[in-house]
Amino acid sequence: KTKKSMVYGNVFINLDATIKGKAGFIIFRGDVGILESTNVTYVMTDTPLQVEDQFNGLVEFTNFSEPEEKVEEHAPLSGTFVNLNVNIDEQAHLHCELSADGKSYVDCTGGGDLTLRIFPSGEMALTGRFNINSGEMKYTLPFIPLKTFTFTEGNYIVFNGDPSNPTLNITALENTK
Repeated sequence: KTKKSMVYGNVFINLDATIKGKAGFIIFRGDVGILESTNVTYVMTDTPLQVEDQFNGLVEFTNFSEPEEKVEEHAPLSGTFVNLNVNIDEQAHLHCELSADGKSYVDCTGGGDLTLRIFPSGEMALTGRFNINSGEMKYTLPFIPLKTFTFTEGNYIVFNGDPSNPTLNITALENTK
């Protein structure tokens, strides 16, 4: 771990992959198994969590005098296409720091099956489900001071394309006296 580390820890994998292609265009396909002895931390640096703005899109302004969109010509296909099936063992330990100081975080044990695609354009797509078996979340919301929430059973995260916009089905409790 260093001050500039985005990911650190130990990730143990089984990899079965093929690389095919010609100069200028490569296809990388494979299966990745993330093993139970994995213990890794991801540090979120650019994307703070946000509370959903329920008034977003309530009023929108349109300029009808804008010129018509021009059709762009696309360059011939080049780059790398990646298609990975990722199986995460149910005992893998994952930690995500949500703040620069590490005080806000998600720490969990869980696994699931995901498919990662990276297109030559650089666009990424992630599909599948990650099940959270146990863990905790420490977070501050505008109306709640820093609290530790413990995950209940049955939590999961579903990815439907954009990796930065998953669907969360999470219930976490905090005991207060």
